[in-house]
Parts: sequence; C-alpha cells; structure tokens
Amino acid sequence: MSPSESVALLTAAVAAVIAIGVFIAGQVLTFLASRRERRRLLVVRMIDIIDDLVRRQSIPAMIRNWKNADIELALVQSRLAMDLTKRELVIADWVWGQTQRVFLSTTKSEYVELTMAVSSRLVQWHRGAIGLDWFVEDLRRNPVQPDFRIPNSVGWKRNFGAIGETITLLGLVALVLNGVTRVIF
Repeated sequence: MSPSESVALLTAAVAAVIAIGVFIAGQVLTFLASRRERRRLLVVRMIDIIDDLVRRQSIPAMIRNWKNADIELALVQSRLAMDLTKRELVIADWVWGQTQRVFLSTTKSEYVELTMAVSSRLVQWHRGAIGLDWFVEDLRRNPVQPDFRIPNSVGWKRNFGAIGETITLLGLVALVLNGVTRVIF
C-alpha cells in the first residue's frame, strides 16, 4: 500500500469515527432533551390538576361537593408513577404520602396548604433545586401508610365544615335578597 493510500484510508477512518461520534452525541442530546421535555410536561400536568383542586376549594361547598377532589388527587399519583423512571418512582411514593395527608385534612386552608406544597416541591424538583434524595429523606420522616383508610371522623368534620359554609352562603343570599326586595318594594 502506498503512503498516499494509507493517508487516504486513515483520513476516511478518522472521518467515519468523527461522523459516528457526532451521530451518537446527537442521539444522546436528543434523548436528554426529550427526557427534560417529558419531565416538564409531567410537572405541568400535575400542577394543572393541583391548581384545579385548589381553585375548586373557592367554590361554595354545596356546589363543590358534587365533585370529589380527593378522587382526582388519588388519580394524579398513578399518572405520575406511570411517567417516571424507576429511579424517580420515589417522587410518586412521596406524592401518595402527601395525598394521604391531604385526605386527612378537615379544613379548606389545610387542604390548600398541603396541595400547594406538593405543587411547589414538584416545581423545585423540575428546576433542579431539590433532588431525589430530598424525597427519600422526607419519606423516611413521613412514611406512606400501606393500608391507608380515611377515618369516618374526617368525613364528619369535613361535612360539618361544609354545612357551616353552606349556611353562611345561604344567609348572605338571604341578606342580599332582603335588601333587594326592600329597594324594589
């Protein structure tokens, strides 16, 4: 083989290696970008659901009770678990633990505070402010209850709160109607 053929062969081999390297780097970058986008969409979907749940708390209880927000919140966790990698499943477990705490809340303010905390932590995770180790540590402090049941007392407390809210709303409506009828008649 002549020296010029050797140089041409070496040049072709180097070009092929560079082309393969560029292709592999492009594939890795595409994979990482799609993973970041998947994570972003996952967090956006979770926040949309949580935002809806929080907004629903501003609706009067007699209307809000037709929609069970607890069911929505329970379903969020399984959606999350479906989209996370095996390594990230600790986040779904953490969300389930937080959901259990929300289920035990008896006041609107407590419900809103707990759901907003979930939203906040998911955004922090997405932004890289907290890592998976934060969720692992929080689960150690506040473990998920495997056979979780909502006690009857929680339902009663929530219902009494809703009844009080409904009576207040009806009282305000009666005051407005009384004032309107006085002006008209």
